[in-house]
Amino acid sequence: MKMNTLIKKIQTQRLEQTKLRQQLQFRERTFLACTLAFILNGSAFAANFGVSPLRVELSDRQLSGALTLRNEGAEPAVVQVQVMKWSQKDGRDHYAPTTEVLATPPVFTIKNGAAQIVRIGMRRGLDPDQELSYRIFLQEIPMPQKEGETGAKIALRIGLPIFVSPLAVRRTDVRWDLINTTSTGMTVRATNAGNVHTQILGFKVLEASQPKPVSSTQDAAYLLPGQTRNWTLTGPPHLGADPIRLELRTDLGEQQVAVNGVRLENAGM
Repeated sequence: MKMNTLIKKIQTQRLEQTKLRQQLQFRERTFLACTLAFILNGSAFAANFGVSPLRVELSDRQLSGALTLRNEGAEPAVVQVQVMKWSQKDGRDHYAPTTEVLATPPVFTIKNGAAQIVRIGMRRGLDPDQELSYRIFLQEIPMPQKEGETGAKIALRIGLPIFVSPLAVRRTDVRWDLINTTSTGMTVRATNAGNVHTQILGFKVLEASQPKPVSSTQDAAYLLPGQTRNWTLTGPPHLGADPIRLELRTDLGEQQVAVNGVRLENAGM
């Protein structure tokens, strides 16, 4: 009986993780579709693209990968491909040119209704201790306007992450701190002490004895190894004496974590 109960528990956990991954994929596709379909006043995007997968993950077992770009618009499009080294500092993304990753073809024309495969391969060895991170940008090159067309066409630029795993992965080492900063809100701080990224999809802040969250956010973000990110939330200026915990949603599933303490700061600091 105990073995059957354990098996059912494991199956339930796997089902919940599968559902969460599906929700993540749906949210990413929805966000991408909304971005590609957005229309500005008097202007329109020149093309309508679909792309899969939405991130590339490489390792010592898989040193190459591929993306498929589909032209769902009514006209052919010319696309340029560029891979950039991706880093973070003070909660901001930074990009720099790199030759460490090869993406081919670098430029191509894709007919309306057609698909193009972009192949990705490493040109350097894996880092044994820390994950490598890049972004591949698919930049549409605007076509000349046809006679009689009005309004500006806005070229699309899609950026997708590429992660290259280290030989030894320390995935779960993320520290969380809660800081009261003003009379109207708080700051939740995450520090990734692991050697691979984590993707935070949202979280709730709760006091241990209270079932109702004191604050929450749906602001999703990647947190690269060794980096720190702050979320500024509305909420009570002072919390009770109960321990604080977070209910997290990440790309690995749902988690509950303890906050490492409440530290008061002046608003002007």
